[in-house]
Amino acid sequence: MGQSEDINLKQTKQFMIEIAKEAGDMAKSKFGKVKDYKRKEEKTQLVSEVDFAAEKIIKSRILERFPDHAILAEESADSGEAEKDSEYLWIIDPIDGTRNFLHGHPSFGVSIALAKNRKVVLGVVYFPMYDWVFSAEKGNGAEKNGEKIHVSDRSLKDGSDLLGNFGCDFHKEKDEQVKVLSNLIEFVKKVRIEGSATFGFCMVADGVYDCYIQRFIKPWDFAASCLIIEEAGGKVTDYQGNPWNIDMGGKILSSNGKFHGKLIEIVK
Repeated sequence: MGQSEDINLKQTKQFMIEIAKEAGDMAKSKFGKVKDYKRKEEKTQLVSEVDFAAEKIIKSRILERFPDHAILAEESADSGEAEKDSEYLWIIDPIDGTRNFLHGHPSFGVSIALAKNRKVVLGVVYFPMYDWVFSAEKGNGAEKNGEKIHVSDRSLKDGSDLLGNFGCDFHKEKDEQVKVLSNLIEFVKKVRIEGSATFGFCMVADGVYDCYIQRFIKPWDFAASCLIIEEAGGKVTDYQGNPWNIDMGGKILSSNGKFHGKLIEIVK
């Protein structure tokens, strides 16, 4: 591990908000105009020139300010930059919800997290089409556009008032996903499938959704927004109930904490 370095978390969070907005506003200016895209190795995953341009903005700003820090970014995840000898690791999704972005759906966001010694200490997610900035500092709560947020208080006794979100890719393990979704709607009567992991997580943090189940995501999809949920009073675990971390697989449960045990039961 490289030489220890302390940074001002409050100032760094503001810096993250600024660069997320810069990248997100660039993407917003291209919204509805991008016609060309490529398919990744996973055929259901799309990428466009805007993903690469947004990532370049974010990475260049970070390296100008923190040249010795490691970076794990979605579109350059194999570059080796994440292996740099540093206690700090930036985890970036330049556009989470690329398919939404390309199809003209406004639910897409820019996600930036900062981890120290593999523990996420700062998270920022910007949704440019809504002008929403979600942010959190470990131990200091979560905010939306500078105002404190908290998860909902709804529980199983609220029955039909519960609202959930379900992340899926029916191209893989379709039968298992349908089974989990069927189990979920037995007690969460209204379930949305939004197409953006960061959006689903942040809506739990903001008290809009009461839970969100995901199955096939990477660290850049959840690092920032899972910290935001926790700092908003919610709970995030893997399918076995173990606390989340950036090295876990893509199976994640998030909720307001009122019926998290029930979620663990239905995914077994």
